[in-house]
Amino acid sequence: MPDRTAKRVFVTGATGAIGPHAVRALIEAGHQVSAMVRTREKAGVVAEMGAVPVFVSIFDVDGMTRAFEGHDAVVNLATAIPSTFAYPFARAWRDNARIRTEGTTAVVDAALAAGVGRVIQESIALAYPSRDDPITEDVSMAIYPVVESTPLSENTIRRFTEAGGAGVVLRFGLFYGPGSSQNNDMLTMAKAGVRVVYGPPDGYFSPIHLVDAGRAVVAALDAGAGVYNVVDDEPMTKHDYGQAISDAVGRRPLIGAPGRLIGLAGQNMAAVMRSQRVSNQRFKDATGWRPVYPNARDGWRATADLWQPGRLLMLARALAAIIGIFFCAIGCWATLAPSNWYQQFPGFGRHWALSEPPYNEHLITDLGGFYLAAGVAGVVAAVIGRQGWLLAMGLIAAIEAVPHLVFHAVHHHHFATTGDAVASLVLLAAQMVAGVAIMVLSGRDAPASPWRREGGSLGASVRNSSIR
Repeated sequence: MPDRTAKRVFVTGATGAIGPHAVRALIEAGHQVSAMVRTREKAGVVAEMGAVPVFVSIFDVDGMTRAFEGHDAVVNLATAIPSTFAYPFARAWRDNARIRTEGTTAVVDAALAAGVGRVIQESIALAYPSRDDPITEDVSMAIYPVVESTPLSENTIRRFTEAGGAGVVLRFGLFYGPGSSQNNDMLTMAKAGVRVVYGPPDGYFSPIHLVDAGRAVVAALDAGAGVYNVVDDEPMTKHDYGQAISDAVGRRPLIGAPGRLIGLAGQNMAAVMRSQRVSNQRFKDATGWRPVYPNARDGWRATADLWQPGRLLMLARALAAIIGIFFCAIGCWATLAPSNWYQQFPGFGRHWALSEPPYNEHLITDLGGFYLAAGVAGVVAAVIGRQGWLLAMGLIAAIEAVPHLVFHAVHHHHFATTGDAVASLVLLAAQMVAGVAIMVLSGRDAPASPWRREGGSLGASVRNSSIR
């Protein structure tokens, strides 16, 4: 039978993706929670959740030893997972690798020194190989470069058990739910009409909703030492998983991406190219835990209900999309048919480029390449919706428009009619204003977290941190 006695629990990574859900679940279960923080802002977030903030570094063994004294368990949820679009790059994973190795070692050393009886360690199920049969904890991992730290951290927890403690490793599936910056990217892309499919569409995913992951941490306080898979009850094909996201935001997908093309990003994307039907049966049998959201269809619907991207940010994305499509059209035309572009641009019976002889195929092709690249950047910025991308696109649009506008203002007499001169100036002025607007709007109402603060089963979401 589970031990219902209230415990003192120390949590690292309390302000990351899973951290807030774990802290709230622990407090709701009646446990006293202390949480590692490094800034006053994070201390305020932790205190708001009902935990006691403790200023200490995950690499400071002596400091953690003092902080852990008197606690019954330590939950190590500290990670530094890169953003969705930095995921393929090995450099983006360096902080995470250090936390998983040096940080986990320091946590275990401090827990042993402080006499803590239990350490619960976050790990991942994505490191399993492709397999048609259900994947249990007995299946060996198939490690790829960016997760080489995973078995090292698990071995450190095994050392804790061998020293007389109870070391519990939770191999979580792919996280989804409120509070994850990666999931904000997915919802943004789905809202733009992109069905998010990572890898072969007929391959299987075994995700886990963050609320259920947080509840699993509570259940793990009563689990025997060992390794457990924590995933949804129902694995889903990657096509169906992407469709669940699109359905959750109420947008019919126009395309599915990136699909198998994600394999071109290199071996660091090995996990999403695999097909994994991971079983959670051992953890359910050991603890009685059951997911609130047994599948991603239910989980994504609940997640989308709490998602609230800023309206001004959406306007910035719309402007970036308009400019991006406009630039792409000019770029494709000038690149693929430079002579026709020179004679017919901008169309509608007007001939603006023809008024500026002589014709230079090389120059026009280069111009087309620039517009095409800028256009693609605009479309990507609109789809991703990240402030950095939007700022860059706004800057490109504004900078390109200014000298262009000045030139045509000075040389307006080259146009065939006054109407043509005025139209070109108005268009360039509009582009410049739109570029500035994108830069301004992209940061005006973009919240630190796009997740609505709300009680109930999902709980209030908090700000994400780069190192959690």
